[in-house]
Amino acid sequence: VLLLTVPIITPIVVTMGYDQVWWGIMMVRFIEMSMITPPFGLNLFIMTKAIDTPLSVLYQGVWPFLIADVVHVALLIAFPEIALWLPNSMKAA
Repeated sequence: VLLLTVPIITPIVVTMGYDQVWWGIMMVRFIEMSMITPPFGLNLFIMTKAIDTPLSVLYQGVWPFLIADVVHVALLIAFPEIALWLPNSMKAA
């Protein structure tokens, strides 16, 4: 998915004035969220076999983490400085 979307979406995002580091962090967060999102979350299927738990139980347990991820992404969108603080402080040094 990344091989298909990054070359197309990244120039658009940069043209809109967003930082490439911020965009990279957002892409990673979106991919992480997709790995635990029911019904196609790959990590959920792996956990089903690893801990021998029914998929329905994992679906119920993943929602607090998914909500926390959505809040985190919303904060990164509202305040991009949160994601850019460490890279910017490393540039200044």
